Amino acid sequence: MTQVIPTDVQTTKQSQSSTPSGEDMVLRATELLPTLKSRTAKADELRRLPDETVAEMKRLGFFRMLQPARWGGYELDPQYFFRSQWTIASACPSTAWVLGVVAVHSWQLALFPLEAQEEVWGKDTDVLISSSYAPTGKIEKVDGGYKVSGRWSFSSGSDHCDWVFLGGFVPTEGGPPDMRTFLLPKRDYVIDDNWHTMGLRGTGSKDIVVDGAFVPEHRTHKFSDGFKQKSPGNELNPAPLFKLPFGQIFVRSVSTSAIGIAQGALNAFLDIAQSRIAASDGSKVFLDPTTQVVASEAEATIDECRVVLRRLRPDDGCGARRRAHPHRSAGQVPLRVGHRRDEVHGHRRPAHERQRWPRDLPGRADPALLPGRALRPRPLREQPGQAGAELRRGPARTEDHRLLHLKHATVRKQCRHHRR
Repeated sequence: MTQVIPTDVQTTKQSQSSTPSGEDMVLRATELLPTLKSRTAKADELRRLPDETVAEMKRLGFFRMLQPARWGGYELDPQYFFRSQWTIASACPSTAWVLGVVAVHSWQLALFPLEAQEEVWGKDTDVLISSSYAPTGKIEKVDGGYKVSGRWSFSSGSDHCDWVFLGGFVPTEGGPPDMRTFLLPKRDYVIDDNWHTMGLRGTGSKDIVVDGAFVPEHRTHKFSDGFKQKSPGNELNPAPLFKLPFGQIFVRSVSTSAIGIAQGALNAFLDIAQSRIAASDGSKVFLDPTTQVVASEAEATIDECRVVLRRLRPDDGCGARRRAHPHRSAGQVPLRVGHRRDEVHGHRRPAHERQRWPRDLPGRADPALLPGRALRPRPLREQPGQAGAELRRGPARTEDHRLLHLKHATVRKQCRHHRR
């Protein structure tokens, strides 16, 4: 059925002159790094992003990068969104995480029927939406829509949002499961402040509790429509951005922060190495062959993840020719850079600011970040007797890892011998 787009909605489209380019947004992200870095301690203390951080991110337009132009958005190539995200993550992982999982909701809302878009953006195009997609609640069919009840966990940035996306299965009789996203206003749910973690502490990923809220049919979106690119909003927002498959955008909006967090960990490691002197022979740690090999391999892994991520482009047949490695470029990013992170930091866990990087990289082998799973963070909980042991334990060492370690140790001894 054709949806009629009101004239007043059509005229809200921004002029080209007022829309920043993708490179402009990456530059804004770079310029914001010192400010975000100075607020990391405050975000940890609040267990959510500071209000001024969210206000500044709104003012600079980061939440509009994937938003439809008719609703004041920029409709930018998602590559620039991902680049901005991993740039921010190198200074404040929590800010990048919230940006990734909240800003992408503007992209999904563009797939909803027009009536839902009008309810959210009709009066304020700066409105934000949080989410929790794991289908842990109860969905009942009622006249005109659905009755929604239950508890959903890990809703990042929920304190700063006026709406929420919740995942759930619509009851079916003998047919395939009907997984949907349900859109609820803040008046229909309660935020349970239970986010007490060690990693990604500033994301405020709290629980959402709903008690029998009514959700009309137009405020639901079928997951299958998103993957098939047959959503109601595809007719309303015809830009190439909104023709990309659901998984190509959504999974990457979660996993991309890991690339920037790994870069931040490497930067912190290099800062330490440049100023440290080896206690054994008084040499500069930065010049140690093992240090340089580990840092180089970490940098190569990060660069590889970036290159593979860039294979997704909205102008190359909606990504159809570049879908060969979705798991490798998205879900496995945290796994691959996580191993490099631990090699870079070793098993030293100094009690200062640099300790955040081992904590904040999401997922030591986290299935929540793999496609087809619940896309929510699972950082370490502050549980007595467990947190310290988990922080001290590195990734499982394979035989290849051990041989590489021996090789590095041999090279280091030979270099020290020649220096003598």
